[in-house]
Amino acid sequence: MMGVIMARMVITGLERQGRPKSVQPGNREWITVIQAINAEGQSIAPFIIGAGQYHLADWYRECDLPGDWVIATSQNG
Repeated sequence: MMGVIMARMVITGLERQGRPKSVQPGNREWITVIQAINAEGQSIAPFIIGAGQYHLADWYRECDLPGDWVIATSQNG
């Protein structure tokens, strides 16, 4: 497991300047998740991108990811 961060909704006022920031513990890494819905209204399986060059078996050992999810790596995540 790369890290645990709870999902949350950020609500800010219109007068706020700039983007809201989320604080996380320093021992976690961010990943990119792309989710979409196609033209017929069906959801497309998530595409998960993490920083690195290789997949590590420990990333998947304790999780039950559905088989149609795509997991990839990139230099910067």
